[in-house]
Amino acid sequence: MSPKLKITKAYLANYIQSVAVGQPTKEAVQQDLDPFLSLEYTINRGGVEQDYAENLAHIARTRAVIADFKFEMYDFVCDELAGTFASRNHSFVTGVDGEKVTLEVVLFGTFNREGKFTHIYERLVENGSKKKD
Repeated sequence: MSPKLKITKAYLANYIQSVAVGQPTKEAVQQDLDPFLSLEYTINRGGVEQDYAENLAHIARTRAVIADFKFEMYDFVCDELAGTFASRNHSFVTGVDGEKVTLEVVLFGTFNREGKFTHIYERLVENGSKKKD
């Protein structure tokens, strides 16, 4: 009997929520994301490669400017044996300044045997214009 797959659509949704929502301190970000990220974790975000520590700092800065965040996941595939996954979602973000933006987010990634992400390639595409209420 093979072990239960940890990288599920719900697991990835929890990760995405943890990235965008929470206290914008390095300590809070690390506590929220440690269950999901290996210490060897890297991310390529729009052509910029970041290691684990750089990513935590980026997420803290991002959280500081988000007032509200919601998302809908449309696609999710995972290959447990290869340790790979891909997903696509739309994120609906309201900034602390009232600006609203909708993003299409595409993720391709790898994970280790413990179910922690080791690398993510992230591509953001803005859908629609930015606007304030």
